[in-house]
Amino acid sequence: MVATLPAGEAHTATGLFLLPWAVVLLVLTLAALRTTGVLLAAFVTTTINLSVLTAGAFVQSTALIRVGSVLGFLTAALGLYGAFAGLVNGTWGRHLIPTYPDPGKRLEPLARNKARPTSVTSSAGEQSMAAELFT
Repeated sequence: MVATLPAGEAHTATGLFLLPWAVVLLVLTLAALRTTGVLLAAFVTTTINLSVLTAGAFVQSTALIRVGSVLGFLTAALGLYGAFAGLVNGTWGRHLIPTYPDPGKRLEPLARNKARPTSVTSSAGEQSMAAELFT
């Protein structure tokens, strides 16, 4: 199939491939508004990254493709930081690496004073709420 694609239309095919991913990431970015700042930042940069790469593919702009590539490195750095924070915070059972903000404290009002089981991976807000409810 690739061999039959005219060379002059490869940029359109690339743009059509990237466009649905940019739209999916926009929806995921909207869903990430209720999570941590690190995850939201990763989704925002990924959405911008794919949008710029899509535009660069459609208009055949090497400048846009280079900007999109640089944004890809920023996205990767935010993803690595988020993964590191999740691993360290989950292992230690508290938020040592900031994720801006602590999701447990921010979501605490939504719990309506219902006890939830806490574990080693529970956030600081969840653990403090459980401690207040059970004492």
